[in-house]
Amino acid sequence: MKILLVEDDKNLRGMLKIMIESFGHQCVDCHDGSAALIIFQKEQGIAVLVTDHYVPGMTGLELIAEIRKINPNFPVIMISAYLTKYEVPKDVISLSKPFERDALEAALKKIEEAQK
Repeated sequence: MKILLVEDDKNLRGMLKIMIESFGHQCVDCHDGSAALIIFQKEQGIAVLVTDHYVPGMTGLELIAEIRKINPNFPVIMISAYLTKYEVPKDVISLSKPFERDALEAALKKIEEAQK
């Protein structure tokens, strides 16, 4: 699958990209919610959004809302240390930072299985 990763922390973004690619997926990454929306609209084949909530440009929840105007059932994994502070849509998989590598891999496998 091709994953769009949105994380403003450069070091964490790099580590997550390596992790996602080690699971056998392609990863397009950026640090900004507004840039992520442009990438989503232009890049072919993106299958999953993995996003932090607090990123520049627009929040993760705002990004999810914009993407779901285009594709209402688009699969999303929200990664944040502050998941309890805001309302995450029920169909979004939430991973609270810090999370284990296995948790991200399991979340991506769940989405991949649902898309078959």
